[in-house]
Amino acid sequence: LRARVLPVSAAFHSPLVANAREPFAVALGEISFAPGIIPTYSNTTHSPYPSQETDCRELLASHLVKPVNFTAEIEALHADGITTFLEVGPSRVLSDLTATILAGRDIETIALDASRGTRNGTLDLAIALSRLAALGHTVDLAKWETAPAQSATSGKPAFTVPLSGANHRTPRTSRPQRSTAALNTPPSPSPRAG
Repeated sequence: LRARVLPVSAAFHSPLVANAREPFAVALGEISFAPGIIPTYSNTTHSPYPSQETDCRELLASHLVKPVNFTAEIEALHADGITTFLEVGPSRVLSDLTATILAGRDIETIALDASRGTRNGTLDLAIALSRLAALGHTVDLAKWETAPAQSATSGKPAFTVPLSGANHRTPRTSRPQRSTAALNTPPSPSPRAG
């Protein structure tokens, strides 16, 4: 068996985080759930989430301490007719796992971060959308260029800079300003040997 260290803060999906279950359940109680447009599968039960809010909350709270059965979830999705799998997240680990689980079957796996960060994210997104469209899925490319509506009260800003991963810079702390007096001070005379 191969093992891999995961960069996570705790042993999620195990009894080792059982003390977090109750506070999580309380927080879930403050959230309202709306019916979904498409079924959302749980990777602990490998079936769609229940339609009742209380049942959804209970399943999500328990999800924290139960093991994930990703293989059974992918098999269930495929059995229910899913043949295109889109991974939204960093890297393409789940896409590769899905391709391994369903090896030899007529499926497509598409990862938004297919290049694992080596290409511009916009290019990876464009490739993913192109693949989805080529497979016959509905892709509304008009939304690609549609700018968000401006608020009537805010007006257009005088100066805007589009921010993306390519041009983002982490703010730096400014250095203390050097005193101009120190820069203009004449050099001190050198000592003479007597």
